[in-house]
Order: sequence, then structure tokens, then C-alpha cells
Amino acid sequence: MPWNRNKDEDFEEEELPEEQPIKGDRKIASVNKGLGVQARMTNFIIGALVIIAVGYFLFDYYAQLYKERAERQSTPVDTSQTAQTTVPPLKLGKFDEQQQPQAGTPPPQPNIQQGKGGNGQPVETPAQIERRERLGSSVKFKLDTGTTTAAAGQTGTPGTPGAPGNAGSGSGSGNTAGQDRLSQSLQGAQLDPIEAYKLGDPSLMVYQGESIPCTVQQAIDSSLVGQVTCIQSVDLWSADHSAIVAEAGTIYTGQQLMGLARGNRRLPIVWTRGRTPMPNNIAFNLNSAGTDELGRTGITGEIDNHLAERWGPIVALSLIDDVGAYLSATGQSNNSDNTNISFGNTTNGGQELATEIFKESANIPSTLTRNQGANIYIYLARDIDFSKVYSLEYKE
Repeated sequence: MPWNRNKDEDFEEEELPEEQPIKGDRKIASVNKGLGVQARMTNFIIGALVIIAVGYFLFDYYAQLYKERAERQSTPVDTSQTAQTTVPPLKLGKFDEQQQPQAGTPPPQPNIQQGKGGNGQPVETPAQIERRERLGSSVKFKLDTGTTTAAAGQTGTPGTPGAPGNAGSGSGSGNTAGQDRLSQSLQGAQLDPIEAYKLGDPSLMVYQGESIPCTVQQAIDSSLVGQVTCIQSVDLWSADHSAIVAEAGTIYTGQQLMGLARGNRRLPIVWTRGRTPMPNNIAFNLNSAGTDELGRTGITGEIDNHLAERWGPIVALSLIDDVGAYLSATGQSNNSDNTNISFGNTTNGGQELATEIFKESANIPSTLTRNQGANIYIYLARDIDFSKVYSLEYKE
């Protein structure tokens, strides 16, 4: 029975005979047996010798260090350097004798005489000649008006500078300038007339401004310049919705001529040509831009700003410079002699390299990607006339 199982097992365990050792049998060596006395003594002696040797070397090192520090502290260091020089006095006996005037004699008068010309008149200096010419000029400048007036007695026509009616006042020129500005403001732009023209048959035309839905066939990557294609998803009707001019499945070819500009989030694509499927196989030029569902020029997608490529090298060089400065400061603080070894060329070279890398990495453009199968629109920039390839027959 289950409730008697434990009792039976206990009874069976009690009946098991204990194993008795057999005389003459070799026993198995125990793995828990401790080391012998000789091995313990050997390990103790080796450890003691190692400790004594390490302690001796440490004691000798710190003793020498303490001795050098005590010698430096006991010996005063004279940081000032003085030099005594003896300069003999300057002998200026002869010069003093020449400069000292004789007692009782007045100082000589300067010989200032103005030259005279052949006619007995004094010769003018260049400054006097310039002043005389300036005062004798017939043109005078007025500080309040900024205009020039001729000398008195000069005749002129009214309304012109130098005329008697305008002399001494600047109101005439101000009125003239005001009239000129008024006349210029009243002049309108001369626009040439534009002649109207009649468009072709609206049954075979697609007008400018029409949006054509299209599905991109290949994936788009702004970092790769090349051609892209898309497939028209619905039929394209004429202007009056009387005929289908381009069936669904028309293939459009475009060009991606540039990458993603800095700060832009849209990729411009120009669609150049369209080709209808068989059996019509009609081609027509577009030269129109691609737009999104709302008509905004350009194609959107996922944008990768390449932050790791831009800032990774700069951060790495900055860390290297900081680690170098930290190690230098640590070594200087630990060195009692305050000796600092500076690698100026290496530091300057690292800074110049970081500047060049920053300039190059800052110019890395962002990348826009768009998977295949994306829906876009082609916004027609011009009218398309299918009258040369199609003809309509009206049936009663």
C-alpha cells in the first residue's frame, strides 16, 4: 500500500548488511588527505622569502626617495640671477665746452630772412601759394546745402546751380529732386501685349497642369544619380474626356540629376518621356516634375543624416586629445620635479587633422531612399497634342 511504502523502505535499509573490509585488500587513497608537514614548511619558507624580498625593495626605493626629497628641501634654490656690471661714466668734456655759452654774451639771433624775387617782392612759400589759390577760387562750397554756387556776377539760367535765383538757398534743388521722384513713381511698367492663340482639338490634347498617377518601378536612392522609371496606374483621358490617349501601363522614364540638397527633405526628379504599351507604342516628351499626392514638387522618403559618419571621427579625435591631456596632467602631478614633456607638434597636428575631418564630414549630404512600388504623380508642365498620331471618327 502507498501509505506503508516508507516503512517498508526503512525496514529494507535496516536489513542491508554493512560492508566489512577484507583483510589484505588494498584501500583507495583519499583525495581529502591534507598536505604533509614537509610540504607545508616548504610553502611557508617560500612565502616568507618572497615577502621579505618585496619588503626590502620597497624599503630601499622609498628610502632613496625620502633622502632625495630631504636633500632638495634642505638645499635652498636661488631662482634669481643677478649680474653686476660696472659702466664707466660717459666723458663729454669737449661737447660741454662747446655747448656752454660765454658769460656776458647774448645768444645769437636766428637768421630768418625771406627771399625776394627779381621785382623786389618777397617770395611766397608753398603754403602761402596754396592758401592764396584757395581763397581766390571762383567756386565756393556751402556747408548747409551740399551744393556749389558760382562767384558773384556769374550769370546762369533759373533752376540751375549757380543761377541768381538759386544762390544762397537749397530749396530749388530739393523741389526738383522731389518732382523727379514723383514723376518716376507715376510711370508705369510698359508691358507688351500678348496675343491669344487657339488650342487644338481638346479630344486629342492633354492640357498643362494635369496630374498623372504613377507607380515607381525601381527603388530610389538620392546618393546615386541616374534614371528611374514608373508605370502609369490608370488611363489618361483627353481634355474633354472623350478618348483615352494613354492607356494604363504607359511607362515613363525620368532622370535624377542631383542628390538631396542640404536642408531639403524632397528629391527632385524630372520625367522626360512616356511610351504607351503595345500595340499603339506611341512616345511623347514630358519634361515635367514629379510630385507627391498633394502636388508638392519632389519625392519624399526615409532620410539618413549620416550622424555617425559626421561626428564619429570628431568625437574620436576629441577623446584622444582629452586622454592625452589627462595622462600628461596625471604624470605632472605625480612627478615631484614638476617636469612636463609637451609634444606640441603632435597636438597641433591632431587639431589640424580634426579641423580638416570636420570640414569634410560636415559636407556629407543626407541620403533619401524610397522603395519600389511607391505611388507618385507627374505634373505636366506643358500641353501634349496627340492629333498627329491619333484621329477620331464620329459615328451616328
